[in-house]
Amino acid sequence: MRQPVSRSSLKISVLGFRARSEGRTGFAALRAMCRENPALLHGLCTYLSVSGLLVVLIVATTLQGR
Repeated sequence: MRQPVSRSSLKISVLGFRARSEGRTGFAALRAMCRENPALLHGLCTYLSVSGLLVVLIVATTLQGR
């Protein structure tokens, strides 16, 4: 018997991300994506970590220059 087709999408922007999988959104979709493709979720976490670190470094540099 064939497995039902499931669709997952992840839209990443400068301000955040939107996850959609198996008709669910948000953290439920991220859990479903983790089961389907853990490498995608690890890439998202790395992207968000690096983006957050860059924001902190930019703010720290700006405040230090004052």
